Amino acid sequence: MGTDLAADLAELERVVDAVERHDAEIRTQIVELSDRLAEICKRGCIGFVGENFTIEELPDDERIYGYLYVSEQGIWLAHRSSYDDLSQAMSDDPTSDITYTPMNPRVWPLSWLREIDSTGKLEPIVVGLKTRGEAVLQGRVAIAERGRAVGQRPLVAIEDDLLTAAREWSFSTVVSEWSRAQRAVNSSPESAVRAACVLVETTLRHLLRFLNVDYPSDESVHSLYKALSKKFDMRPNDRGAPSLRGILSALNSLVHNIGVHRTKVSDAHGQDPTTQELSIDEARLAVNAAGTLCAFLMRHLTAHRGNAT
Repeated sequence: MGTDLAADLAELERVVDAVERHDAEIRTQIVELSDRLAEICKRGCIGFVGENFTIEELPDDERIYGYLYVSEQGIWLAHRSSYDDLSQAMSDDPTSDITYTPMNPRVWPLSWLREIDSTGKLEPIVVGLKTRGEAVLQGRVAIAERGRAVGQRPLVAIEDDLLTAAREWSFSTVVSEWSRAQRAVNSSPESAVRAACVLVETTLRHLLRFLNVDYPSDESVHSLYKALSKKFDMRPNDRGAPSLRGILSALNSLVHNIGVHRTKVSDAHGQDPTTQELSIDEARLAVNAAGTLCAFLMRHLTAHRGNAT
């Protein structure tokens, strides 16, 4: 073997070695991309299917074609051949669904690997998946915004009951305090808690004044409630059924803790450095609980006056 031939052969081997290394690097990169996209699909519960393209031209006008798709299992190449098309057309059921054979990039033939890499077929998959993720995000944001809008509104039953009862007795200030408490829930939870207590106190004062009952000496919200519950015969010991006594005790506890909550976490007083920030949901709970209590007390005024006549 001549010197030139030996040199050419050695150079050819070096070129093939370089090609093999390059192919191996490309496959490794695609496999790593596949693993990363698999994790993204799992986290976002998304996927994407690309468009059909020719993977490899074969003799006699035959070809292998297919599409790339990405899912929680990573990137896959779904493929079939024109021979498969012919076989299906000649089968007993030529109208049956077209089927593709999926293949993981770890086992793609080198010619397919090079075709996909050199023609940039992976970029549209990443872009498509990104677009799909953005669409999902926009949809979830819209759902969340609708949910927040619903959450910002008071429960219809509570509001209707309270407003109807307050207007029945011309307690316009109670209506104003309820509206103020509702507005504060989302803008300032601490103010909402204070407003919830003011709502209860306002309702109690209106009811006591309407019934010609003197205010207690300390005029705290809990003392006001105790004076009204006595007038309404709503003290726990006034009722015989244990379950009813439990409910009345809970109402007494509710008023007491609304007052404590106002003192401890609202903006009615300066806060201790260790005080935890109040959430919107916690503020809404306090306001809606106060609204339910006030609606009940105003409704009970009707029953009380009916019994008195």
